[in-house]
Amino acid sequence: MYYPLDNLCFKIKTSHILIRIDAQQLDDEAAINELNAIRDSLLSNEDLSFSAMAIRNSEDPSTSSSGGKIVDSQTGERLIPLTRLDPSLYRIVLLMDEVGSISEPKPFNPNNANSGKAYRIVRLDKQIPEHIASFETDFQRLKSISLQQKQTVEFQKWLDGLRNEIYIEYRIPKMNAGVS
Repeated sequence: MYYPLDNLCFKIKTSHILIRIDAQQLDDEAAINELNAIRDSLLSNEDLSFSAMAIRNSEDPSTSSSGGKIVDSQTGERLIPLTRLDPSLYRIVLLMDEVGSISEPKPFNPNNANSGKAYRIVRLDKQIPEHIASFETDFQRLKSISLQQKQTVEFQKWLDGLRNEIYIEYRIPKMNAGVS
């Protein structure tokens, strides 16, 4: 199996704080004001951590307990290639200048249809530009790819061994020519 390692794609780590809008009141302004207050507190007070504020304030059940950390839904990894970000998060991240910056409140439509409309602020935790892989900077990624390749080879050997050891007989019932 071939894994292209010439260029590792641009990847990011992000966290967010999500505030849901009460479906009956649809008070967008209240959610935006609350997120702006949280953002201002984080920017003006270095002792406050984004993670602690996410645990305390975020209404996203999938990220609030982890301090707002967003993970790749396919791999579970924190480093997410830009190509796999949902479009709304992609647009937010592209406008962020540097690691540690926090976005203005932006609308968010959670995947769960019952959860309604929400707003969120996003912090850029880490940014890795596209680069040629090297052992110094990408050891863990290279180690993971190598382990996956070894596991695939061993699994294939195991399956081949089972095919040689196990007898499978297919029995297909005969159809009578005159019976419909």
